[in-house]
Amino acid sequence: MIHTETPPCRSGNVLQQYRDLRLWQRALELSRTALLIFRDSVTGDPELIRTIRALAIQIPALIATGQSRGSTADSIRLLASARGELAALDTCCMLANQLGMVDLTTRRQIEVLIIETASLIDQAFEKNPVPL
Repeated sequence: MIHTETPPCRSGNVLQQYRDLRLWQRALELSRTALLIFRDSVTGDPELIRTIRALAIQIPALIATGQSRGSTADSIRLLASARGELAALDTCCMLANQLGMVDLTTRRQIEVLIIETASLIDQAFEKNPVPL
């Protein structure tokens, strides 16, 4: 059985700070979905599968790390990294579809989660613009 709920934690602690974020929750859903799709049952380029799985894991981890550091600058920097990883994940999933590793319906399922996660990151940037 796959555990799909985030364990409760005490209010005010570091875990609560990032686990309460809709952005982190959506990124975790994206990660879980990509990991389930790109399990051993998907055939194709093993390096592409490893890359997709690594990117999927990295996105919510970057968001959690940025939120947990307690610094706005760190949070913004790590959100920017997560945004870049989303673009890389999108590219890899598109390639996996073009190579016949996943069908278009599966590709769209991941794409929707990528777009939703990217939108939430963009909203966070609107609140804290990235300095040029």
